Order: sequence, then structure tokens, then C-alpha cells
Amino acid sequence: MDLLKYEDDFKAEAREHLQVVNQALLDLEKNPNDLAILDIIFRSAHTLKSSSAAMEYTHISNLTHEMENVLDVLRTGEVSTTPDTADILFECTDFLEAMVNDVSKGKFQEMDLVPLIEKLRGIIKNDNVKTTNETEQSQSSEDDNDTDFEFINNGDIAVFEIVLEKDCGLKSVRALMILKAMEDFGKIVDTTPQRNKIESGKFDLEFKIKFSSDIDPETILKKLRLIPEVEKVGVIQADSTPEQPLIEEKDQKANADVPETKVQSDKIIKSAISSKKTQGIRVNIERLDDLMNLVGELVINKIRLMQIGSDNRVTGLKEVLDQLNILTTDLQNQVMQMRLVPVERVFSRFPRMVRDLAKTVGKDIELDIKGGDIELDRTVLDEIGEPLVHLLRNCVDHGIETPDERLKAGKKQTGTIKLTAYRDKQKVIFTVKDDGKGIDPHALRKMSVIKGIISAEDAVKLSDEDAFDLIFRPGFSTANKVSNVSGRGVGMDVVKTKITSLSGSIYVNSNIGVGTDVSLHLPISMAIIQALIVGLNNRIYAVPIANILSTIMVQKEDMKTINGQPATIMHDQVLPLLDLSYLFGEKRNERDEIYVVVIEKNTQMVGLIVDSLIDRHEIVIKAFDSTLKNIEGFSGATILGDGNVVPIIDIDGLFNLRDKL
Repeated sequence: MDLLKYEDDFKAEAREHLQVVNQALLDLEKNPNDLAILDIIFRSAHTLKSSSAAMEYTHISNLTHEMENVLDVLRTGEVSTTPDTADILFECTDFLEAMVNDVSKGKFQEMDLVPLIEKLRGIIKNDNVKTTNETEQSQSSEDDNDTDFEFINNGDIAVFEIVLEKDCGLKSVRALMILKAMEDFGKIVDTTPQRNKIESGKFDLEFKIKFSSDIDPETILKKLRLIPEVEKVGVIQADSTPEQPLIEEKDQKANADVPETKVQSDKIIKSAISSKKTQGIRVNIERLDDLMNLVGELVINKIRLMQIGSDNRVTGLKEVLDQLNILTTDLQNQVMQMRLVPVERVFSRFPRMVRDLAKTVGKDIELDIKGGDIELDRTVLDEIGEPLVHLLRNCVDHGIETPDERLKAGKKQTGTIKLTAYRDKQKVIFTVKDDGKGIDPHALRKMSVIKGIISAEDAVKLSDEDAFDLIFRPGFSTANKVSNVSGRGVGMDVVKTKITSLSGSIYVNSNIGVGTDVSLHLPISMAIIQALIVGLNNRIYAVPIANILSTIMVQKEDMKTINGQPATIMHDQVLPLLDLSYLFGEKRNERDEIYVVVIEKNTQMVGLIVDSLIDRHEIVIKAFDSTLKNIEGFSGATILGDGNVVPIIDIDGLFNLRDKL
């Protein structure tokens, strides 16, 4: 049997288990005597041991086996959970993660496990402790005499017979899925062969489960029939004999109650720990990207068809185009929903990271996460991880004070970092907030002058809000020394560059002695967005709706010049203006009335001067290739219904362009 075809599925499942272990270990540090947490860790380690043994990854199964021994004595209370124990288990989790990522490369050898296994065995100081290995040996001796169940006349106990298909690749994984499914309905009393042999795949294609439940057996059978690669599943009542099953399902494919799509999904190995009731499959992200590109092309052609339809009034064409518009929009929404992933996928790795960093710098820090269920396009989500890592590292190293410093400042010894995600119209906003010492804008101005980033004259003119933006300049850092965490003057400029490339924006607010709040504003999707089409001389441009607050008309006489910058008054506030014709080298039409698109920049409003407001359009973003990607002021381009290629304005890029002119 070629096991390589199951490698990707094994990796995906193993990573899910390791994430469960990581989170449970974090909880265990706070509640070392909680047996429920230890049970969670034990189950995930046991499942990973079984699936890795089935895949013949002996180095992984051996390490998880040694972890089981430790977890077993922790659960029985024969050995207490200490911080050192947690550290060793964390080290095991890191080692397992590395081994899972490199299963096909053969990087790890058995000898690499020796130091770590010695640490695990060192935790078990009582020689009388019975390890999992000894338990399995005793079970094995009992199992040599396995024949069949003694059927007792008990109304709520029945025996389920399961026969797997001949070409079933991972018997242990299928068996685990069946055992897990049945435990949702009742209690497994016994199995033939013994359960440890079933979970490790040491059985033929058939096994039996003695089961206690008040649930109707047919209900349980319906659940088991949905599991792929199961040829037969039947139940024998207590007063029946094994040779005369009362209910038997001989062929999944022949059963009309089972959708054919379930049978076709038999190549997908579902997670044995998943508690979700809905069925799902894993799809390569590249396929979703290709599907999204095809939908984008369909949207472009739909817009062009609708443009042609409005120019040429053909009988019956409008009705067809209206229906096409509805269907295309529904298809687009469905594809975009398929690409949405909960941000928890990224957030889940941060508690462990903050915990390790805090121990490195000798600080007590709690990470409070909210909004993990908010969904974001997979493309955006994959890119947001690195910026959030830099922000959290800065909070740990620069933001939160040491326990002694916090006590002197009248704060509690443990610092808090809050990581939050929430929806705001067509944006997802991430906030990283700490209750540390805050950022001193005067220190930022002083350091920027020392490093030659800006002149002393310019530093004096900077407002506090603009001074905060200095931390995003390349090479800027206020750290007095370089640490393993930060202080080399890299990181925050990477954050700004990454967020800008995602058509997002970043804002910083800080109060000395209170803390710092950094927020990232990102579009939900990077593929299809709403945009306002504006005119400038004989050219047209697209401004993303997510960046626009409003549009206004300004009389020429109402325009003023403040510090060499054009401005006007809107709602009794000064509104700075940016002339796009000046930035893009265009000739603007001189008129008495001027169109202004009001956008938000660093919590301040700024107006973009344009010649005309044409229309609001749904546009498909086409990223620039390597030749054009360095053009400032634009994030990409789109194609309108008339075939025109329209540049998409990048708001942050506009301000960088302005500063250079």
C-alpha cells in the first residue's frame, strides 16, 4: 500500500492535534491539577501516536508514546505537574511539529530523540509507576486469547460489526473515526480485538464493538454509514447470535439514503478529533485561487455585456442580463465565502509565542484574544500573521514593563496584551493593545534626528500623531540594546509595507504610562471590491470604497492655503486637500466647483481633489507584475465594462508620493 498519498492528510490532522496540545498545555500551566486538561492532551497524543504508527513514522510514534507515559502518571496523580514538566512537554510539541513538517525529508533520526526522551523519563521518578508500554504488554497477553464476546441479556447493550474495504489505506484512522463517532452516542464497553490494537491498526478488515446506549441502533448506523472506506456495518442485539445479525448494511454505494458525494470523498481523511457536525473536505488553496480568477474574469465580462446591453436595446436582452447579473453575483459571493477563514487559524499560535517570549525577557504577561471567529479571505489571512507577530513582539519587549517596574508604577505585576478582531463594514480591523509604558512622541522625534531620518526643523513641526508614524521608518528603533526579541530597527517598517501591500492602513495611538494601541484596517477580500470611479483630465482612476468617508463639492473661493497645503472647511473642521493632478502630473480642468473625495488617514480626514465623480463599480483587482509593482500611488489595476484598464489608487502610497515631491 502506497502511504505517500496520505501524507498531506496526515500532516493536516497532526497539526490540528498539536495545536490542541499547545493550547491545553497553556491552560495546564494555569490549572496544573485539572484532570480534564490532561485528558485532552492524552487523547491528542494517543491519536497522533496511532496515526503516525499507521503511516510508519516510528520516530513520531515513539516520542508520543513516551509522552503518553508521562501524561498517564500525571493523570493518576503519582507525579505532580510542575513548570519544568510543562516546559518539557512544550519542547516535545515543538519537536513533534518539526518532525511532522519534515516527514518526507527524513531529516530526523531516532538518535535525535534520545535527549528529549531522557527528559521525559526523568519526570517519572517512581519505579513502581506502570507505564503505557507495560499496560499494552499485559493487554497483549490477554488479547492472545481473544475469541468473541459473551452476549449478556441486557437490553441497552448491542454489538456492532464493522468491516472495512479491502483497499482501505489507513485502518487505524478509519477505526478512530468510528470509535469517536460512537462515543458521541454512548459508552464503548469492550472491543474485539482489544482497543489498543484497533487504534494501532493491528487487526484485519473486521472488528466488533460492544456498546451501551439508549439511542436507537439505526440512528447510530446512519452516522457510521457516512464514514468513507467502510464496506459493511451492522448491529447484533443482545439476545441474538453473531451469525444472525438483525440489521446489516452490505454496501454503502447501493444504499439510497447515502449521498453519492459521500462515497466519492473516500480519499479524504477527516480529523479524528473533529467535533463538528458538518461534513467538509480540504481543498488546495491554489484551486480556490484559480476558481476566484475565473469568477473575476466572469465578472469583467458580465460588466461588459451589461454595458453593451445598455448601448444596444435588444428585445429580451435586458431580462437575460438581469438574470445573469443575479447568478454571477451569487456565484461570486459563494466563491468568496469559500475563501473566508476564521482568524482563529492565525490567532491560535500567538498564546504560546507570547508565553515563550515573556519567559525569555523575564516578564509576566497575559494575552487576551477576542474575535477569533471573524472571517477573512485566505489570501489576506496568510499575509497578516507576520505583521501581528512583529506587533506582539514589540509589546512584549518594548511595551510591557518588568514586574518590578509595574509595581513601582502602581500597576499589577502581570501585564496584559489584548488582541482583537472585528468587522466594520467592508473591513476587518485588528487591534493590538498593551497596558505598558506607552510611547513618548518627544523621544521619537529626538531619536529620528539622531539617526538622521528627519531634520531637527522638521521634527519640531511634527504633531504627536505624525511622530508615531516615525516608528514605521526603516531602521528606526528606540531600544537601548539589541535583544533576542527585538531592537535592531527592523520589524515595524515590515509591518507597514505588508499592510500597505494588502490595501490596508495602520494607526498608532499611545499614552505615556497607560499603554499603546495599534490598529490594522484590512479589506475582507483582495479579489473583488467596490470602488468609486473618478475622472482626472482625460483619465479615470478607481478609489476603493472602503477608504472613502464621503464626497463633497467645494467652491473655488472656499479653498484656502495653510502652511503651503490646500485646505477647506467641512463640518467646522479644517480638511487638508491633496490635488491628484499635481501628484500624477496631470493637467486639471479649472472650474469654479471642485469635486473632493474625503478619505481617512491616521484618524484624520483628507480630501482628494478630482475633476469628476463617474460611478460606483464592482471591480476585479489585478495586481501589478514585477515590472510595475514598485510604482507608488497604485495598488493594481482593473478592467471596466468598456475594456478600459483603470489604475487603482493606493491611499498610503499617495502620501508617500506627496512627501517625496
